[in-house]
Amino acid sequence: MAEGEVKQSTAENTAYDRNDLPELLPIYYKRLFPYGPYYKWLSYGGVQKSYFHNREFSFTLKDDIYIRYQSFADQSEMEKEIQRVMPYKIDIGAVFSHKPKDHKTVKPGAFIAQEKELVFDIDMTDYDDVRNCCSGANICEKCWPLMVIAIKIVDRALRDDFGFEHRLWVYSGRRGVHCWVCDESTRQLSQTARTAIAEYLSVVKGGESQTKKVSLREPMHPSLKAAFEIMTKHLKHYLFEQQDILGTEDRLKKVLRLFPEAGLREILQEDAEKGGDSEDIWKRWLGTVRSEKERDNMKKSPFPLHEVVFQYCYPRLDVNVSKGVNHLLKSPFCIHPKTGRVCVPIDVEDVDNFDPFTVPTISTLCKEIDEYKEQPGKENEPQPGTKRKVQDYQKTSLKRSVDIFNKFVKGLSVMWRGKMIENSAMSRGVRPVFGVSAWMSAPASTRSLTTLNRPPSAARCRGVRWSFFTSKSAPFSMSNLTTVSSRLRILVTGCTSSFITAYRGVVPSFSARFTTVELLAPASCIRILHISL
Repeated sequence: MAEGEVKQSTAENTAYDRNDLPELLPIYYKRLFPYGPYYKWLSYGGVQKSYFHNREFSFTLKDDIYIRYQSFADQSEMEKEIQRVMPYKIDIGAVFSHKPKDHKTVKPGAFIAQEKELVFDIDMTDYDDVRNCCSGANICEKCWPLMVIAIKIVDRALRDDFGFEHRLWVYSGRRGVHCWVCDESTRQLSQTARTAIAEYLSVVKGGESQTKKVSLREPMHPSLKAAFEIMTKHLKHYLFEQQDILGTEDRLKKVLRLFPEAGLREILQEDAEKGGDSEDIWKRWLGTVRSEKERDNMKKSPFPLHEVVFQYCYPRLDVNVSKGVNHLLKSPFCIHPKTGRVCVPIDVEDVDNFDPFTVPTISTLCKEIDEYKEQPGKENEPQPGTKRKVQDYQKTSLKRSVDIFNKFVKGLSVMWRGKMIENSAMSRGVRPVFGVSAWMSAPASTRSLTTLNRPPSAARCRGVRWSFFTSKSAPFSMSNLTTVSSRLRILVTGCTSSFITAYRGVVPSFSARFTTVELLAPASCIRILHISL
């Protein structure tokens, strides 16, 4: 690549040829698609026998033929059907009350979406008003950092603010990323709770006609402070160098329009006219804003520069995708039909090094299989240290992506084992007050029969999820629960009683005979709850 040239991706300029899909898909679905871990993920260890049976899949076939309400009895049936129809695209839906393929035989109103992972969809097109390099379906190395920032901010919030442990990030295959939150309690969330979480994570609001889309209040929320710290680390490289947001007169005017104080805008304009690059101007602005704030001259916006950073860098979620239980989302490891790229999992711990331009296409993978076979003695070579034959995906650049996925699925197995023990105990008439799943996921130093069989009078938690089981003989008393921190997040699942909004969380009013309650709190809280049964 010539010096100064920017890597760019469009549907047209990639080497992949969509006309080759009919010949390539049979090879991919037969030899490369990771059916084993894929089935383990969506069946969640078979804890609930009908869980996979009632899961909806949808297929998009050649010529955009769309087929919904597909469902399968097991992995074998799923494999055979996928290899038979060769879908150009696979979407995953909810777990329904009945098998989706039998939905026409179910009485009206009885076919209900019961569970689904909490999902997030972040698309680069939603950033078009703040991208100076690309627009529409195009992406390049100058704007891709927006997806890196989004993953870091959302993943931190899901982990630290809500305590969600099992999060799978997936490249969409073209211009965005998806997140699947797979904790058991999360899959059971109502639409109200899903909407509350999505709104909690939404800061940039307003349509195309609205100029200023971020308004921050004092004091700044701890989650927003954490997000700003993440964005600050990307200011120099992304905002000042890659996007050069103050580098031209038009870009400068665009940023200045975000400041509501007319007097401040004039001063900042004068600072910009002193010259320098975007970083130089920004540094002068920092000093000016600090001085104006000390003089109490910023009544309309206490954080004007923060708001610029949030508007240009903060994640932009499609709330409609997250709030619906029965919303379909593109499956990991399917092929994006317009780019040929595989929708591969992303290693969050190494997200800075994820490059969408090096994600393998289906044509590349098929070529790599052929090249491997042509090497003398390689075709039947066993895996190192074993007698097992090298699997086809291990012969290609898809290996790292499957390894990331296997690691995620392995992490889920801890949850499965805990749930199996819990179900076994409950089948014998045992009603543990302190949930076994939460007990197993807690630090080993805190585990004991005492914490397993009765709740503490005061629980100290740092983002760990504790489950409390109540029955008619031991009802959960909401009046005995008092919060001692304004940063508390409370999320309740499996409850049919009414909800009231409280600080972007939800607090229940209990009346159910048997309820699973999960209390989720940010790691910044020390004393969180006083619980009494």
